[in-house]
Amino acid sequence: MKNRFYNIIKLFLIFGVLSGLVFSESVSVSAEEEKEVLDHIASSDVYFSGYMLAIGNEEGWEETQSCICDSMSYLVAYNDNAEAILTVSDPDWDCVDIYTEGIYNLDFSLTICEEDAPYCVLDPSIQNVIIPVCVSNPEDFELFPARTTQTSHVIYFLPDIPSEETEIYIFFSDWECTFEELENCDWTLCSTDTAYMKSGGFSISRSALEVSNYAYFYLQYGDMRSQIIEVYENGKYSSVIGIGGDRDGGDASICNTPIVTQPAPITPAEKTTNRHRYCVNWRNCFRYLVFPQKGKVMKKVQYRLYFGMLMTAVLASLFFCFLYRYNNKYTQNSTQAINGLLILSDEELEEHPCRFLWNDWMYYPGVLLTPDDFLQGYPDRYMAYVDISASNRLKISRNSSNGNYGCGTYVMHCKLPDSVSSYAMDMPEVFSSYNMYVNEKLVMSIGNPQPDQYQDATGNRMVVFSPDENGMATIIIAVSNYSHIYGGMTYPPAFGTMKGLNYIRGIRLALCLCMLLLLSISITVSLYLWKKIHNQNALYFFLLCILMTGWMSYPILHTMLILPVFPAYFLEILFCYLSLFMMVMMHNYICNVHQKASWISNSIALLFCLGVSVYSLCAGFLPDSAANFLSCLIIGYKFLLAGYMIVTSCITAKKHYQAKQLLYVSVFFACACVWDRIFPDYDPIFGGWFLEWVCLFLVFVVAGMLWKLLTQSYVQNLLMKQQHHIMEKQLIMQTNYNHQLNIQIEERRRTVHDFRHHMRVIQTMAEQCGNQEIPAYLNSLSEYMTVPKDFTVQIESGKPTVDALFYYYQSIAEIKKIDLQLQWILPNQFPMTDVEICTLIGNLLENAIEACERLEDESVKKITLKTSVTECMWCITVENTYDGILNIQRDFLPETRKTDTQYHGIGLSSVSHIVKAHHGSLDLLPKGNLFFVGITIPV
Repeated sequence: MKNRFYNIIKLFLIFGVLSGLVFSESVSVSAEEEKEVLDHIASSDVYFSGYMLAIGNEEGWEETQSCICDSMSYLVAYNDNAEAILTVSDPDWDCVDIYTEGIYNLDFSLTICEEDAPYCVLDPSIQNVIIPVCVSNPEDFELFPARTTQTSHVIYFLPDIPSEETEIYIFFSDWECTFEELENCDWTLCSTDTAYMKSGGFSISRSALEVSNYAYFYLQYGDMRSQIIEVYENGKYSSVIGIGGDRDGGDASICNTPIVTQPAPITPAEKTTNRHRYCVNWRNCFRYLVFPQKGKVMKKVQYRLYFGMLMTAVLASLFFCFLYRYNNKYTQNSTQAINGLLILSDEELEEHPCRFLWNDWMYYPGVLLTPDDFLQGYPDRYMAYVDISASNRLKISRNSSNGNYGCGTYVMHCKLPDSVSSYAMDMPEVFSSYNMYVNEKLVMSIGNPQPDQYQDATGNRMVVFSPDENGMATIIIAVSNYSHIYGGMTYPPAFGTMKGLNYIRGIRLALCLCMLLLLSISITVSLYLWKKIHNQNALYFFLLCILMTGWMSYPILHTMLILPVFPAYFLEILFCYLSLFMMVMMHNYICNVHQKASWISNSIALLFCLGVSVYSLCAGFLPDSAANFLSCLIIGYKFLLAGYMIVTSCITAKKHYQAKQLLYVSVFFACACVWDRIFPDYDPIFGGWFLEWVCLFLVFVVAGMLWKLLTQSYVQNLLMKQQHHIMEKQLIMQTNYNHQLNIQIEERRRTVHDFRHHMRVIQTMAEQCGNQEIPAYLNSLSEYMTVPKDFTVQIESGKPTVDALFYYYQSIAEIKKIDLQLQWILPNQFPMTDVEICTLIGNLLENAIEACERLEDESVKKITLKTSVTECMWCITVENTYDGILNIQRDFLPETRKTDTQYHGIGLSSVSHIVKAHHGSLDLLPKGNLFFVGITIPV
C-alpha cells in the first residue's frame, strides 16, 4: 500500500515537471509568435539568377559585382500582415577565381533591419541567398543554367555569337538517356514556342515541357556545337542538368573538392556525364503540355492517349452497366404483378420492402373509370395488359394521329399479407392529371382529368392506405392528358411499407440536395472570381452551373410543389438543352476551336435547343410522326455532339496534353449516348439519367481545370497588390531621396557660386600685391570649379516621379535613336496617384518604344506624347510609328507579340484598368504606319 502511494506521488511529480516544461515552452513559443514571420521576398527572381563570365575577364567581373550589389541594394521581406526592409551581408568575393574555370557560389546572408527587428523575424528558408557564377572558356561553347522562374529556364552560353544565326535542337524521351544514346537519336529543330534565343543565352518555356519526360537541348552555330542540357519536370520540381561535352569542369561541384578540368571529347566512348543539378519548387498550375513533333516519344504519348480513351470507354461502360443493373426500377429482382394481380408474402415483403410496379397493369383506354364501374365486376370495356415505360400511349391504336393525347384507366389488384397494417405508394409525375382510388376511396387527385373540366398538374406524392379485411387492395388510376408530349403513367410508381418508401425517398432527395449544394458552391465561387479577376472562363462556368441547377432541381420541385405542365416542363427541357449549348460553348473556348467552327457548332446547339423547346409547346398540334422524327433527331444530335467533342478534344490533346481530360469526358459522353440506346428501359432509383451523370462529371472535371487557372490568377492578383504596395513604399523613399539630393545639389551650386566671388577677391588682392603666381594658380583652379552640365529632361512636370520616368525613357529613346517629343501638363487637382500616373505613362511609352524597335533602321522612328487640360477633362494622346502588324484579342486590345505571353501583353490591359477605375475612356486607332492612343480622364 505504501509503495503504491509512493508510486502515485512519483507520477504526480513527473506530471508536474512535464507540465512545467510544456508550459514554459508554450510561453516561449507564444512570445516568439508575437513577431511576424516573413516568408516571402519581393521580386525574388531579380537575384535568384546566375552569371556567366569568360575566363580572365576582369572588367566583366567588376560589372557583375556591381550588378549583383545593385540587385541586393534594396530587398523587402513580407507576409500577409507585415513587411520589413532587409540588410544584406557582403559575400566572399575572393572565392571567385576568374582565371580558373568552374562554378562558384556567392553566399549572401539576409537579416531584418534594426528598425523592424523587434516586430518581425525572417523565415530560415530565406535567410541565405546563393548566386552561382560560372567562369568558362568561350572556346568550349558551354551552356550554363542561370535560373529557373515560374515560366522558363534561362540558359546562358559563351562565346557571344549572333542569336539570329544560332539554331536550337531538341529531343524528347520517356527515360533518362546516356550521352551515347543522345549521339545516335533523331534531333529536331526546336520551335520558338518551346525555346527562343535572347541576348547571351536562350529561354526554355516550361509550359512546353511534358511532365515526367526528359527534354534535351543543344545549340548549333555553323560548325560549332554546344554542350547538351537535360531538363526534367515531374509536376513538383524541375531540374536542369548539363551533360556530355563538359569541356572545362564547369558542371563539377566546387564545394570542398578540387576543380577537374576535362579536355574536349573526341569519341563517344571518351565522353563523360558529370552533372550538377539546380532544383526549384514547382509552382505552375493548369499547364498545357506540348507534344514533341517527331520521334518515338510522340508515338508513345499517342499510344498512351489511345489507351486512356480505351480505359475511359471501358470504365464508362462498366459504370453505366452497373447503374442499369443495380440502380434501375426495371431490373430490381422483386415480385411483379401478373395479369393485373400482385400477390406478396411476408418473406417477399421483408426482402423487398419497396418495389416498383411496372409489369402487367390492366389498362382501359379512352375512358375514365371509377370504383362504381367495378361494383358489378369488370366493366364491359376493351382492356389490355401494359407495362409502364416512357413509350406508353394513352391510345392503344397506332392509327391515332396523336396517341399521347386522350384518357385511360390503370387498374391493379394486390393481395397483401396481414402482418403489415398499412402500406404506401409513391406516385411519380403522371401526365398530366389523374384521380387515384384505393378500395373505392379517392385517396389522391392531382389536376382535373375530366375532359370538359381538364386542368393539368403534376407532382410527386406519397399516399398511405390499408387493405380490406381479406388483405386485398384495388388501385385505380384514371388519367387524362391534353398538354404534354408524354401521356399517362410514364414512370413506374413505388409500392411497399412506409419505412421502405421513406428510406428510398430520403436517399433520392438527399443525393439531389447534395448535387444542388455543390452546384451552388460552384456558382458562388465562380461568380466571386469573375467579379474579382474578370475571367471569361469563370463567367461561362457560372452560367453552366446556373443552367445545371435549373435542370437538376426538378425532383425537389416536384416533391415540394404541385406544378402546371407549362411552364414547368418547358423550363426543364429548356434548361436541359441550354446546358448542352453552354457545354459546347465552354468546350470550344477551352479547346480554342477555330472561330468559324466554334460559331457553327454554337449556332447548331442553340438552334436545336430552341427547336426542341418550341416543339414542347406545340406538341398538342403535331402528329405522332413528328414526335418520332424528333426522337430520332435528338439521338442523332447527341451522337453528333459526342463525335464533335471527341474530335476537337483529340486535336487539342495532341497540342496540349493536359487537355486529355476533356477528351476523356467526351468519350464518357459518347458512351452515355451509346448505352442510352442499348438500355432504353432505364429509370434510375437514385440520382439522374445517363446524360445527367455525364453533365455532372463534365462540370466537376472542368471545375477542377478552371479552379487551378482561376486560383493561380487570383494569387497573382494578390501578389501584384502586394508588390504595388511595396512599389509605393519604394516610390516614397525614392522621392524623399531625390528631394534631399536636389537640396544638396542646390547647396553645392550656391557654395561654388559664392566661392567664385571669394576667389575673385583673393585674385584682385594678389594682383595688387604684385604676386603673379597666386593669380595663375587661381586661374587654373577655376577650371575645376565649373558647375557640371548635367543631363536634364526637356520639361518639368512638377512631380519628381514623373520627371524621373521621362528622364529614363528619354535616355532609352536617345540610345535607340527614336525621336521622342513630350508635352506635359497636369490639372491642379487630379484624382490619380503618382503610382497610377507612372504606370499609365510607363506602359504607353514602353509599348511605343517597342513598336519603334520593330521598324527597320532606315525607317522613321518617332513618338509624340501630348497632354491637355480642359474645364472637366484631362486628355493624353500618344502617337508612334509601327510596322502595321496588329492582332486584336477578344477584349479588343492588341495582342502581345512577345513569346512569353504569361507575363507580357498586360500593358494596355493595365492602362485600361486604371482608366476605367477613374471613369475615363480609352481609344485605340491604327492609321497607316501610325498608331494612336487617346485617353480622357474626368477631373
